Formats: sequence, structure tokens, C-alpha cells
Amino acid sequence: MSMNPPPAEPQSAAPPPARRKMGTGTKVLLTLGVVFGALLLLCCGVIGGGAWWFGHSFTQEPAAVRQITDKIVAIHLPPQFAPVVAGDNVSIPFTGVSFSLAVYAENPAGNTIMLAAFRGKGIENMPQQQLQVQLKQSMASQPGGARQMTVEESHQRTITVRGKPIAFTFSTGKEFQSGKPWLQVTGMFQGDSGMTLFTFSGDASQYRENQVVEIIETIR
Repeated sequence: MSMNPPPAEPQSAAPPPARRKMGTGTKVLLTLGVVFGALLLLCCGVIGGGAWWFGHSFTQEPAAVRQITDKIVAIHLPPQFAPVVAGDNVSIPFTGVSFSLAVYAENPAGNTIMLAAFRGKGIENMPQQQLQVQLKQSMASQPGGARQMTVEESHQRTITVRGKPIAFTFSTGKEFQSGKPWLQVTGMFQGDSGMTLFTFSGDASQYRENQVVEIIETIR
């Protein structure tokens, strides 16, 4: 009797897992994240030279920034937040989506307030909660996006905006570069120019949660 084991039968290779197709909405949000991340880099002074980097789609003229803000939504901002950059009805190539955006900053502290309204089939067909989560994730993944921070605590607070209860997320932690205590507030609601994202990013030793709530409550 032969003591040699029988040759092993070749095993059929398992089929590779099916690759999940990226939905239109996800593609749009990733693109928006890149755009917003770049804008926040510009506003925080990492990229010098101003809105020329974005061609003629954006402006740094204070009066024009305020005018575009009024198209997005009516809001009363503290006077220390100066208009930085804005764009109106900016088309994102190959997505069928356009957006309007206005950014204000308090220098030299680096505290920022951003309003971004966007519209398009990939956005309109997505549930609001999913849209908000994916957009915030895509923004946070970009270099400099919303002043990257290590989140230590996060909770939601419902605030009435334009007559509707809206859940805003309040996150606190440490800003990556400086180690300062940092506060980030985000929320999404229907504005005059489409679904609108409000983002506050600032030094938590200068701004408390209730101060940001007071700003949000001025939205009309």
C-alpha cells in the first residue's frame, strides 16, 4: 500500500466580492467635500492669494459676499466675523449639482462660520439625515476641513430654524495643530437657495454652546 497521500484537489478560487457601486449622491458629496475643504484651507490662511484659485466663480469683495449670503438665508452674524469668500450658483462638473457658499472669519483667532446651499438631483433625492451625515464626513476627511480636531464629546441639540425643529451637532475636542479646546457646530435646513449647511468652527475658550445657538436663532 502506498503511504503517499493522494494529491490535493485544486480548490476553486472564491469569486471576488462584488464591488459596491458608488451612488450619485455619494459622488456629489465627496466632490463637495473637496471643494469645501479647499475653501476652508483658504479661509484659515493655509492657501494665500485669495479666491483667484477658484477662477471667477468666487469673490472676496465684502459687499458681494454679504449679497450672496442674503440669497442663501437671512442671518445676523456678530460684527467680529468679517466676510472672507463667497460663490453663487457654482456648478460642480459631471455631477449636475450647483451650490452657493459664504464664509466669514474672525481673525486672527481663526474662528469661522460657513453657510453652503446646494441643489441638484443627486442631493434632492437623498434623505436629509443621510445627506447631512455624509456631507459632514466628506468635509471632515479633507485636509484642513472645518479645522480638523480630535472629537472628545459630541451631542445633538434641537433648535427651531425657520419655524422647524432642526437637529444641530455640537462637538468639542482639541484642534490638531494648536491643541486648543475647539468647538464645532453643524446643522442642515432648507434655505432660500436649497438645502443649507451651517458650520461654526471656533476656539471653545472664546465661544460657548449658547453663544452659537444665539447666532443660529437669528436665521430667518
